[in-house]
Amino acid sequence: YKGNVVFASIPSNAKIYINGADMGKTPAGYKDVAVGQYNVEFKLKNESLKGNFA
Repeated sequence: YKGNVVFASIPSNAKIYINGADMGKTPAGYKDVAVGQYNVEFKLKNESLKGNFA
């Protein structure tokens, strides 16, 4: 199974890391993402937000 994922932030331009890999900046969308559990981190300036999604 695959799905689509969209990431957004306010303010925009937060760096996106999925399983430690740099995936660009918000806003961003990804198609055909394999179903599974992922570690996600957003970084903007000196702040970060971490979480998991499945």
